[in-house]
Amino acid sequence: MPFSTSQGLWGPVNFLVGLFNDIIPVFVAAATVLFMIGVVKYIYNEGKQGDRSIMLWSVVVLFVMLSMWGTLRMLCSTFTGSASCGNSAVSGT
Repeated sequence: MPFSTSQGLWGPVNFLVGLFNDIIPVFVAAATVLFMIGVVKYIYNEGKQGDRSIMLWSVVVLFVMLSMWGTLRMLCSTFTGSASCGNSAVSGT
Protein backbone atom coordinates (compact mmCIF):
# COMPACT_ATOMS: atom_id res chain seq x y z
CA MET A 1 0.00 0.00 0.00
CA PRO A 2 1.73 3.21 -1.14
CA PHE A 3 0.13 5.66 1.29
CA SER A 4 0.77 3.78 4.48
CA THR A 5 0.52 6.01 7.53
CA SER A 6 2.66 3.69 9.64
CA GLN A 7 5.70 5.78 8.69
CA GLY A 8 3.92 9.06 9.40
CA LEU A 9 4.60 11.81 6.88
CA TRP A 10 7.54 9.95 5.33
CA GLY A 11 5.36 7.20 3.82
CA PRO A 12 3.59 9.42 1.26
CA VAL A 13 6.72 11.53 0.73
CA ASN A 14 8.76 8.41 0.04
CA PHE A 15 6.11 7.19 -2.41
CA LEU A 16 5.99 10.52 -4.30
CA VAL A 17 9.77 10.84 -4.53
CA GLY A 18 10.01 7.29 -5.87
CA LEU A 19 7.21 7.95 -8.34
CA PHE A 20 8.82 11.12 -9.68
CA ASN A 21 12.22 9.43 -9.86
CA ASP A 22 10.65 6.76 -12.09
CA ILE A 23 8.42 8.98 -14.26
CA ILE A 24 10.58 12.04 -14.98
CA PRO A 25 13.19 10.23 -17.14
CA VAL A 26 10.40 8.79 -19.30
CA PHE A 27 8.90 12.25 -19.91
CA VAL A 28 12.31 13.79 -20.57
CA ALA A 29 13.08 11.09 -23.13
CA ALA A 30 9.68 11.55 -24.80
CA ALA A 31 10.14 15.33 -24.97
CA THR A 32 13.61 14.90 -26.44
CA VAL A 33 12.31 12.54 -29.12
CA LEU A 34 9.46 14.95 -29.86
CA PHE A 35 11.95 17.80 -30.20
CA MET A 36 14.07 15.81 -32.63
CA ILE A 37 10.97 14.92 -34.68
CA GLY A 38 10.06 18.62 -34.75
CA VAL A 39 13.55 19.55 -35.96
CA VAL A 40 13.43 16.98 -38.74
CA LYS A 41 9.93 18.08 -39.81
CA TYR A 42 10.97 21.75 -39.65
CA ILE A 43 13.96 21.15 -41.90
CA TYR A 44 12.03 18.87 -44.25
CA ASN A 45 9.06 21.26 -44.63
CA GLU A 46 11.28 24.34 -45.03
CA GLY A 47 10.27 26.11 -41.84
CA LYS A 48 6.50 25.94 -41.58
CA GLN A 49 4.98 27.50 -38.47
CA GLY A 50 3.31 24.29 -37.19
CA ASP A 51 6.63 22.49 -36.98
CA ARG A 52 8.14 25.33 -34.98
CA SER A 53 5.38 24.97 -32.38
CA ILE A 54 6.25 21.27 -31.90
CA MET A 55 9.84 22.23 -31.13
CA LEU A 56 8.76 25.08 -28.85
CA TRP A 57 6.38 22.95 -26.77
CA SER A 58 8.89 20.11 -26.46
CA VAL A 59 11.48 22.58 -25.12
CA VAL A 60 8.88 23.94 -22.67
CA VAL A 61 8.10 20.39 -21.49
CA LEU A 62 11.81 19.63 -21.09
CA PHE A 63 12.30 22.80 -19.06
CA VAL A 64 9.31 22.12 -16.80
CA MET A 65 10.22 18.47 -16.19
CA LEU A 66 13.87 19.18 -15.45
CA SER A 67 12.87 22.08 -13.20
CA MET A 68 10.51 19.80 -11.28
CA TRP A 69 13.21 17.17 -10.96
CA GLY A 70 15.75 19.70 -9.72
CA THR A 71 13.29 21.24 -7.28
CA LEU A 72 12.36 17.85 -5.84
CA ARG A 73 16.01 16.91 -5.46
CA MET A 74 16.75 20.22 -3.75
CA LEU A 75 13.80 19.82 -1.36
CA CYS A 76 14.74 16.24 -0.61
CA SER A 77 18.32 17.24 0.06
CA THR A 78 17.19 20.12 2.27
CA PHE A 79 14.78 18.13 4.40
CA THR A 80 16.63 14.81 4.62
CA GLY A 81 20.25 15.95 4.49
CA SER A 82 21.02 13.41 1.77
CA ALA A 83 21.63 14.35 -1.84
CA SER A 84 20.71 10.87 -3.11
CA CYS A 85 16.97 11.14 -2.31
CA GLY A 86 16.57 7.41 -2.50
CA ASN A 87 14.17 5.33 -0.46
CA SER A 88 16.61 5.06 2.44
CA ALA A 89 17.18 8.82 2.47
CA VAL A 90 13.50 9.60 2.89
CA SER A 91 12.65 6.86 5.36
CA GLY A 92 12.68 9.27 8.28
CA THR A 93 14.96 7.14 10.42
